[in-house]
Amino acid sequence: MFGKKQLKSPDADKVKALKKWAARDKKRQLLIHTVSANYVNTPLLMKPGRDVFKTWDIISSSFIDLDNVLAGFRLGAGLTVRSQSGLFFEAGFILDVPVQNIMGTFSGDVWFPNHAGVSNGMVYNRFALADNIFAGRSKKKEIIAPGGYNQIQPPQKILKNTNYQWHNEILLIGRPDINTYQGLPPTREIKIAGIFVAPKTIRPTRQATLEINERLYKLVERMKKCNPGVPVIDISR
Repeated sequence: MFGKKQLKSPDADKVKALKKWAARDKKRQLLIHTVSANYVNTPLLMKPGRDVFKTWDIISSSFIDLDNVLAGFRLGAGLTVRSQSGLFFEAGFILDVPVQNIMGTFSGDVWFPNHAGVSNGMVYNRFALADNIFAGRSKKKEIIAPGGYNQIQPPQKILKNTNYQWHNEILLIGRPDINTYQGLPPTREIKIAGIFVAPKTIRPTRQATLEINERLYKLVERMKKCNPGVPVIDISR
């Protein structure tokens, strides 16, 4: 019927961009889900991150270039340097993410409604999350992402347009075995590749930095306890 002409897959452009995510330098360009020291009862501080993330529909993460962040911290040594980290909180999990698990990539915070249709841990509207994904509707009930949240930009474009005084938002599918893109395998479990620590304030000595960030480092110890053996990158060292 169509002769030798091949019809283009509706996911072709997204898959092309995702292959660039797969080809990036994963030791320098990191996907990080941050954790607040105030959220003491989060499951991420009670069990291995890998076991938690596979039960989540959508995970919000930040994408950083380690060299850019380190440069910012060197410039601000001994000062408040939150504006240079490109992260929401000061500590987080470095994620090993199969590219088919990437749902959306945005160079700014898009206020994704991760808990849409859920209240006090109970689901009251099982269609709410999907509806918001397709509509691009944020936590604020506004349309933040016209065309929906399933938009894929290549990593270099995200980094180029990211304001490190705030952060970008990369949306990841946590649950495995979901068919996402034509031409790619189903989603897989997201693994923990490391723990990332970026204190707001660093001091000239290591001891002084630890003392002024006591709550942060207690949080990091809990993260390490739940994920034994994972490497820690602390950019204040």
